[in-house]
Amino acid sequence: MYTQWITLHPVAGKVGEVERLVTERVTMRQAQGTNAALSQKVLGEGAVYSLGIRFPDLAGFHAFRTANRRDAEFQTYQAKLGPLLRAPSTLDLQEMLVMPEAGTPPQYVQRVTVYPSLEKLSDVSELLRERLTAAASTGGRGALSRPVVSEHGPSFQVNILHADLSAFERATQTNEADKEFQKFYGKLVELIRHPSTMELFEVLVPFSG
Repeated sequence: MYTQWITLHPVAGKVGEVERLVTERVTMRQAQGTNAALSQKVLGEGAVYSLGIRFPDLAGFHAFRTANRRDAEFQTYQAKLGPLLRAPSTLDLQEMLVMPEAGTPPQYVQRVTVYPSLEKLSDVSELLRERLTAAASTGGRGALSRPVVSEHGPSFQVNILHADLSAFERATQTNEADKEFQKFYGKLVELIRHPSTMELFEVLVPFSG
């Protein structure tokens, strides 16, 4: 399984217009059978939207790209969207290593990007998988992925699903008091080449499953 993430940066004053346009596009794609989602970054400089599209394999990704080149509706959508953005869109293709447990679609997703030391890739992968498994045993839901291609070296992306902001707050407080989490974090910091980044997104349109 693979997920393509498209990051959009709307011009100030055009945020609502971008949200309506992209929401319509994602909803249409879902009706056509594409597993797509849309979320908005909660904190940071300026509005940021993240559009996700899932593919069963790289052949599916290739077919999707090829179809877009011949799709007049897609070209019209791109022509409308372009002037509403303050910077070019960025595209990232992630290979899904661990999929989240099935359940109610989340309202918020905490995204943590981990940058392992080059000689510690397998150690970090194993440690993150173990943490997600432990979290799942107590009802936590999360996904693990890695970029297919990266200009900045290897990384892992952890997406932690939360029902709402109260659930996010409780999870944060639980981790702060959890000795097992402290052990996990202590091991992790010894295996990474620079600090992890953390982002919080509100889910506007969830994946279908």
